[in-house]
Amino acid sequence: MQPHHHHVDEFSVTDVRHTLHELWRVLVVRRWYFLFPFCLVTSIACLCSLYAPRKYMASTIIKREHDPVFASLKTKSWIQPYEDLRKRVAADIADPRFIEEVLRRSNLPVIIDRTSKDGEFESTDMVRARLAKEISAGLTVKTLEASEHRDILQISLTMREPSRIADILQLLRESYMEYSRKKSATVLENVRRFLQDEVTRCADEVSGLAARISDMEMQYPGISTEKGDPLSAERSALIMERVDAQRRLDDATFRREQLEARLARAKGTQVNPESGEPPMFEKANPRYSELLTEIKNLEEKIIVCRTRRGMTEAHPEVRSTRALLEERTAELANTPRTVVSAESGGALRANSVSAIDEIERQLGDTTATTNVIVSRMEVIDRRLKEIDGKRQLAVEHRPAYAALRDRHQQLEVDLVNWRKEIAPIENVLYLEGQGRSVHFATIQEPTSATKPVSPDSMLVLLICFGLGGAAGVLAVIAVEVCDRSYRSVKQLTASLGVPVIESVDEILPAGVRRRRLIRSLVVMPALAVVMLVTVSLAGTMAYYSLERPDDFARLQPLGRALGQ
Repeated sequence: MQPHHHHVDEFSVTDVRHTLHELWRVLVVRRWYFLFPFCLVTSIACLCSLYAPRKYMASTIIKREHDPVFASLKTKSWIQPYEDLRKRVAADIADPRFIEEVLRRSNLPVIIDRTSKDGEFESTDMVRARLAKEISAGLTVKTLEASEHRDILQISLTMREPSRIADILQLLRESYMEYSRKKSATVLENVRRFLQDEVTRCADEVSGLAARISDMEMQYPGISTEKGDPLSAERSALIMERVDAQRRLDDATFRREQLEARLARAKGTQVNPESGEPPMFEKANPRYSELLTEIKNLEEKIIVCRTRRGMTEAHPEVRSTRALLEERTAELANTPRTVVSAESGGALRANSVSAIDEIERQLGDTTATTNVIVSRMEVIDRRLKEIDGKRQLAVEHRPAYAALRDRHQQLEVDLVNWRKEIAPIENVLYLEGQGRSVHFATIQEPTSATKPVSPDSMLVLLICFGLGGAAGVLAVIAVEVCDRSYRSVKQLTASLGVPVIESVDEILPAGVRRRRLIRSLVVMPALAVVMLVTVSLAGTMAYYSLERPDDFARLQPLGRALGQ
């Protein structure tokens, strides 16, 4: 037998078979140290799980769809608020301010001011705000179906108290439907008010710019290149009048020179008695005067045709008048101003005094006429200077005028666009007032949650049994480490330093052996059964409290009765 023992002792602790053998030995020997902590910790963990906070969930399904008339306006009306609300459903429903306002309108929770368990004063508003935050954290919105004109949404609420979760969810759903309608109408009203303010502002600015443009056109004639220069006709007429005045001035000057020469000759001419021939005198050519008068009439006729009657040079009447004017002008150039005439000496002597008086009278008339023409030419020159000054000012202010015109045109375009924006909004608001915009319908009503969604029953049991198993393993390890007795020949040989020839089991008296046998076969198995039953009951209670809370609630009075 010794070689066999020696062969066993040669095994290393790292050998797989030896390690498994040691594990099996420890498990068999220390089974009760594992079983009792395992059952105790597992039972305690299962019982503690009964006090873990439960979370219950209730869900409702609603449908959001456009009215057919409203849907037909989607591509041509201003409905951005509805699209924004559609994208913000989850954020709007879970907004703590919205939830708190809903609770306030419904007078929830129904409590009075109180003092909490910690001794702090809590008002109704504080409790309501805390409840609103809890509801906001537990709200979720899931889109089940989404299309262009319809959305199907699932609204879920998770809370600790299952008794009122369905009522709160229903209250939030109905409040959100009303809230979305009011909010969309409010947004559209604000937008319409803004657009109307913009229309009023643009209209006032357009009127102001129109007045400024009109003032500039009155102050600076000809500033507008589109309307033309209103002083152009007057300037042309003045230029023509000045040309005519200059011609008449030249004629008057020439006539005065002639009259002065005639006067000098008349005063210095006498009849030569020796020769017996009458003196020769110059007098005005009647044809020359007729041509001057006709040319003046033709020029005035051309001015009237060009200014008053609006004729151009291509008009037949203007062309015929212009041809006749050229013909008479050529004839005037070949016609002498004076002709020579002879009178008898008696007649000369008889009419010399009266001729001088007549010439002096004509000279005075010519001088007066010259002065009138000169005065008129001065007036014409001043007026032309004024017109040229106004035209220069108009040219200088034309960039500012053009900027005003551009701004005026841009504001007119903006005004038209603002007015176009108002019409669709008014149509949508009209449909909103008639209840023809967005419809909400409830597909599934919320029901009272009977089974908690958190924590998960299998996860709770797995954690409880895991804690119990860990406690049992730790207990076995602690006992095994603290046990200093020899359990193998190798340990004894290593400790004593001498080889072990033979080993015998522990020698026990009959009474001790009998007590140990009763403990190992009766007492310990009975305790193990009790512990396993306890674990089973605790695990069943934990499972029922999570998966079947109604049955668990019915078992609680029975448990209290058995406890009494």
